[in-house]
Amino acid sequence: MSWQASAVVSTLVSALAVGLTTVAAATPLSAPAAASWQPVYRQGGQTYLDGFTTTAPGHIWAVGSRVAEDGYHRLAAFRTVNGVTTQLPPVPADYSTRWGRFLSVDGVADDDLWAVGVFAAKTSGTTIPLLARWNGTAWRQVRLPLPPRALGELVSVSARAADDVWFAGNTGDFGDVALFHWDGTQVNEIPVTVADPICSPARTLAVDLTTTSNAVWLATRCTLNTDARTAGSVQRLVGGTWSLAYSSGPSRGVVSIADDGTGLVLATGFTPTFGGSLPILVAGRASLRVVATFGQDQFYWDVAARAGAVYLVGQVSTSNTPLVLRGSGSTFGPEPIDGDMPLFGVTIDAAGTAWSVGPAFGGSFGAPNAGLWQRIA
Repeated sequence: MSWQASAVVSTLVSALAVGLTTVAAATPLSAPAAASWQPVYRQGGQTYLDGFTTTAPGHIWAVGSRVAEDGYHRLAAFRTVNGVTTQLPPVPADYSTRWGRFLSVDGVADDDLWAVGVFAAKTSGTTIPLLARWNGTAWRQVRLPLPPRALGELVSVSARAADDVWFAGNTGDFGDVALFHWDGTQVNEIPVTVADPICSPARTLAVDLTTTSNAVWLATRCTLNTDARTAGSVQRLVGGTWSLAYSSGPSRGVVSIADDGTGLVLATGFTPTFGGSLPILVAGRASLRVVATFGQDQFYWDVAARAGAVYLVGQVSTSNTPLVLRGSGSTFGPEPIDGDMPLFGVTIDAAGTAWSVGPAFGGSFGAPNAGLWQRIA
């Protein structure tokens, strides 16, 4: 594996704090750090984990799906508390005619979590958005302010408080970006204005969501107004007004978005290069800009940051093996982790401990087996 990158060489922590880092000349990543990622559990049975969150130090919640005996995906959710993992009971639903998959989870307490995803008909494949709430003992579905059997999906959730939870997704036959808000009493739909002028509003989809104290940040993917190329953008909602925070430009994209708890927002994405694409990291507090560009043999699905440390997880493009980078000071460096499939999620708990999830096991020909890892310094 070649650990080469076009990376930030200015002081990353101080520069990210004001969101003004610029991309510097190509430089190799540092050698793997002494820290390691240790497996907390490994879940067999063709299990996929797509989203997870932390509600307290050592309290981890992971959601995704598990392939059932009929070959279709069933909703799956797991709770890890102080190293002990249990599978949560299923969401009540009729699984005889449809399958389901959770895509994201967030919440403010162990007895108040929200998970989002999709149900799909086994025969037609048509999808409807899924919103479920965990009360500490059971799930219940929560209805969205949409017509019955409205098509679509929910892709991301971000909880600021028990009465301040946001959900992003796509609705309609062809997918229209949609945003919803729980105010403690009901879920309301929030109008979305597509802020990127190069994007077709009718062909813009939600990709991910995060919130800071005063803003909602929505990552999107769109088809251009002018042709069939795609682009990615990040727009933010402040006081009812949408504004554009970042536009990737044509043939580029945004993959995930997160915040560090202080108002700094970071997003992973990609930019084209000869023979492929380069993964990038963008960051800022009002507008976002590219702060790092990595090697063509890497792809990053998620990012998390806290207390000056930045983690990216994904895969080595040529082998699909898992990949973890940690940024601190002036460089990013890989950290060792086992497994032979990509990592899809990373988060940091209140104590500063980093966690990661993904299929991670199964290889090119085996059934995916999900895993949860804890970073040990």
